[in-house]
Amino acid sequence: QILALAVPAALALAADPLLQVVDTAFVGHAGPDALAALGINSALFTFSFLVFNFLGTATTPLVARAKSSQNATKAGLVTLQALTVAAVCGSLLTVALLVGSDQALHVMGADPE
Repeated sequence: QILALAVPAALALAADPLLQVVDTAFVGHAGPDALAALGINSALFTFSFLVFNFLGTATTPLVARAKSSQNATKAGLVTLQALTVAAVCGSLLTVALLVGSDQALHVMGADPE
């Protein structure tokens, strides 16, 4: 029973590093400039992954508690609230990165070109 919970959680945590390994393997064939750009992108992606990881950490026990007390309505409401927060925060981050991409690249020590 514990493995049924632990395996998906471990796979979810491993998703980001595995994605970066696969990206690096494919983009590495495109040349050093593309690989350098991927390094910056990976750093920003990892940052956003870590920032938004709180949603899963906060939501999982709330949904589990509601499900264990047979309260499917509350579990659905918590899930909907988490998805709403994720959509709003993700949209705000997208706008911030679109508007401030040059500044983000500068902070990362890269040239916008």
